[in-house]
Amino acid sequence: MQAKSQRKIIQETSQRFNSLVQAGVKNDIAFNFYLASLRLDLKAANRQLNQKV
Repeated sequence: MQAKSQRKIIQETSQRFNSLVQAGVKNDIAFNFYLASLRLDLKAANRQLNQKV
């Protein structure tokens, strides 16, 4: 399985954030979710890259 680039992960997480805001979720809650989700996604991507080496 090919690891996603960090840029792609950031784009996908930003889309989720925008969807939450459009759905009426308060900005601070949506932003906290965005940061947590981004952190987890990037951590997972880094773990995948390290396993390939």
